[in-house]
Amino acid sequence: MKIVKKHVLLSGGIGLIPAPFFDQVVIAGVLAKMLNDLCKLYGLEFTDHKIKAIVASALGGAHSGWITYYLVNYLGKLAPGINAVGNFVTRPIISGAITFAIGKLFVFHFESGSWLRAKEPKLFQSKPAD
Repeated sequence: MKIVKKHVLLSGGIGLIPAPFFDQVVIAGVLAKMLNDLCKLYGLEFTDHKIKAIVASALGGAHSGWITYYLVNYLGKLAPGINAVGNFVTRPIISGAITFAIGKLFVFHFESGSWLRAKEPKLFQSKPAD
């Protein structure tokens, strides 16, 4: 989890940069690097998981921008002038949260030895109540 935490902080820091699309591309790169580092930690070749990593990285980087955009625009309608402050505050939080979620998902994947498939939805199954 040390690798994930390091990249969460890095993504959050990049989220502070107010450059449309630039931060999304850089965050996608941070996610790809995190997944590469996780592959090395678990003794796996990155090429085996390359497609999954690329998809997760691209979607993670893009979603940080999209979520922030819609959230801040909605808040801007409620309170004029909040766009600049809201963008500055929410983008790093959302970037870090998405990085954490993707990192946690891949750690689960590597530790369980299986990927999320329709046959094995372990991560999403709820445990029976006692």
